[in-house]
Amino acid sequence: MTYNALLNCILMQDLFPDKQRGSLTGIFLTIYDFGALAGPIIGFLVYDNVSAALPFIMSGALGVATVLALLVYAKEPKKGDFTQP
Repeated sequence: MTYNALLNCILMQDLFPDKQRGSLTGIFLTIYDFGALAGPIIGFLVYDNVSAALPFIMSGALGVATVLALLVYAKEPKKGDFTQP
């Protein structure tokens, strides 16, 4: 598991209730693995057939969209609102 996936799993542990954490972590890691497999293939095809710069532009746009979604949808829990394990 990469450092980025580990940080995302830690973030999910803070954002979701105890009963959903296991299944959501499994779903996330499955999607992450498919992306790790398909990303280089799609990047190569775009690089080779469309433009050399487009895979990097697409990656940057996806990163910006991810940060914006995190800022909009991820709400910080209120003080003292944490569940105890």
